[in-house]
Formats: sequence, C-alpha cells, structure tokens
Amino acid sequence: MGLMALREKQSDLAGTIASLTKDLESVRVKVKEATNEELMAQLEADRDTMNAALDAAKTELSETEEEIEEEEAKVKALADKGAKQMQKKKAAEMIDVEKYLASEQAMADFETVIRETAGEDREDVQKAWQESLAAKGITNSEMLLPKGVITAIEDAFENAGEIFAVFDHTGLVTYRSAMNTASGRARGHKKGNEKNERDITLKDKEVRAMFIFDYFKVDKETLKENQETGALMKYLMKEMPRALVAEIERAAVIGDGRADDDKYKIKTFEPVIKADAAYATKKESSDDLMTDLVLLDAEITAEGDRYLFMSRQTLGKMKVAKNPVGQFLYPLGTDFAALLGVKKIFTPEWFTEENTDALAIEVVGKAYKLVGDKTIDSHENFVLAVNKHEFLQEIYSGGALMKPKSAGYLVAKKKGKKE
Repeated sequence: MGLMALREKQSDLAGTIASLTKDLESVRVKVKEATNEELMAQLEADRDTMNAALDAAKTELSETEEEIEEEEAKVKALADKGAKQMQKKKAAEMIDVEKYLASEQAMADFETVIRETAGEDREDVQKAWQESLAAKGITNSEMLLPKGVITAIEDAFENAGEIFAVFDHTGLVTYRSAMNTASGRARGHKKGNEKNERDITLKDKEVRAMFIFDYFKVDKETLKENQETGALMKYLMKEMPRALVAEIERAAVIGDGRADDDKYKIKTFEPVIKADAAYATKKESSDDLMTDLVLLDAEITAEGDRYLFMSRQTLGKMKVAKNPVGQFLYPLGTDFAALLGVKKIFTPEWFTEENTDALAIEVVGKAYKLVGDKTIDSHENFVLAVNKHEFLQEIYSGGALMKPKSAGYLVAKKKGKKE
C-alpha cells in the first residue's frame, strides 16, 4: 500500500476510534442507569463488542503507523539519494562554469557582448551577458563575470597605489572627529578647595565621500584587433584602477589641481597642504634642506608611521649634497628614510614644481582617514554615434587628516626675505 493510502487509512481508523470511544461512553452510562436485568445484559454485551472493536481498531492503527514510518523512511532515502545526485550534478556544472569563466574564450565572449550592446544602458549590457551565458547552459548568472575581468579589477585596485595603502580605510560613509582646541591641563586638587571646571572647546571636523571616476574611450578598430585574446580588456581593467587611485593619491596629498568651480573638481579629499594649521604645520625652507626636514618632523606629534613626499629632483639634490670642500655629505646608498625617521619616502610623478609649491610633505599615514567604498564599480557601454567604446570605472570615496599635528609641509622661502 502506498504512503498516501496508508495515511488515508490512518485518518479513517482515527475516526473509527473516536466514534467507538464516544458510543462506548454512552453505553457505560446506560448500564449504570438500567434497572431491567434483561436490558442490562444486552447493554453489557454491546459494551464488550464495542471494547473488542476499539482494541482491534487501535491495534490496526498502530500497525498502520508503523507502515507509514517505514514508507516515509523509504521516501526520505530516495529524496536524500536524489539530493546527493543533484549536488554532484551541480558541483560538476559549477566546475565547468568556473573553467569557462577562467578561460580566454569567456573574455572574448564578454568583449563581444559589450561591443554589440550598441548604445544600451548598463542593465541591458548585463542582460545581454546573462543571455550569452544562458546559451552555454549557465543559469543564475547575475553575478558571474569572466575571472580575468574580476581579477584584473581587484588586483589592480589593491596594488595600484602604495600611497593609497598607507591611509586609514575606515569603511565608513562619513567620519567625524572633534578636536579640543583649549590649552587647559589636568591638575591636582587640594582638600577643602572648590574644584574649578576645565574649559573644553571642541572643533568639529567631518569628511564625506563622493563619486570619483576614470573614463576611457577606445575606437572600434582597436577593439576588433584585440578581441581574440581579451588583451585590451585586461589592459583597461588594470590601467583604469591605477589611474583612478593615482588621482585620489594626488588629491589627498597636494590636491587635484582643478579650480574650485571645475565640475570635475574632487572636493571630498582634503589635501594635506590645505589642512588647518592645527592638523598640518607649514614651514619655510632655509639653505639646509636636511635640517629643514628634521625640524619639520619635530613639529609632528601624532602617533604612527610617518611618510615623506617630495619630487625625484629634490631627493636627488639631497643625495648629491656636498660640503664646502666638495665632498659628498652622505655616502652613496644612504637610507634617507631611516635617516629622517620616516617609514618611506615617496616620489610620485605628480609631485612637481608645476603642481605644488611644497618642497616636501610629511604625514602620519593612518591620521589620514578614508571614507566610502573599497571596491570599484565598472561600467561598459558602446556608443555608435562616435564609433567608440566607453569604459567607466568609479569609486565612492573621500578623505582628510583627522588627527591634530599629524602632518607638515615645507615651502620655498619667499624671495627677499631674510633669515
């Protein structure tokens, strides 16, 4: 008997037992109330018959329930076997999917999709890619991209900037800090005297994020020539994060160089050299650059690893500095970072006389707080009007110095000014 029939039988037997129990209770009442011996004998006989039927029904119900348990166990075993087979099938399919997504063919297919989505928006591009995957039997593909694309973006973003890495990535959307600007100190208390309150003046500072993007246009011929290997896609996924992070690094240290009213101005990164005097000390240079840098470092009191920024030309002048008799002041190979007490000296390509008046900038890396995302969003779209393919990468980010006396910068002495 099948499981469904057994459950129907179980239900019928339960109904029979309930009915017999009710009838039996009625007979028992009548037996107690009977005065005629002949009627009493008949009622007792009916009672015995009902008890026998009730016992038989209970026994049959117990046997039926045992059969149900056995059938359910068989069904469960079949279900478990089917689930295991399904898991094995899915695992095999997943291996095939991973192999495909890691292949050069996946990169080529992805480039074909974004090239053929003429003028469509991001959602349409994603839909076209999902349809391409579905044609290969890959479903639930909303989050699947070629491994080459994902790895290129992630690796490039993580490795794009050494400077970017030394800042404090808070993971917050906004970061607020209050600095006490009062000069009062904690003090002792003499018994019997009134305790005077200490004045505290808090200066609030907040940093917020904005979208910062990098934008490339590639002509159709270049796309066509490189579509077989996926080389162009890999290059763009690597180059764009590098350029984006470099722009952020520049904005954080010296500013992005754009006018305040420029619509592309990166406004959510406060340059170290634009921070309030409470956060960054400004000093004028003398004729002794090494002495200037040592004294600049002494102005910084915040805890943490310190980093020095300057141009390659300035660092070169330090390396070849000579004494009055023409001897090098420092042996070749001198570790100037260790000599100056900083973790590292950075000489980024954007640190030039044209871009900044600062000769050198020193900052406690973790005092510069970053807010916003830690990953880059990537968008692709094909524009027929100009026969170009547009690649856009953007990040929601911002940053500023948030610890007092955590930076300093050296500027050239004004002409005509005496020591």
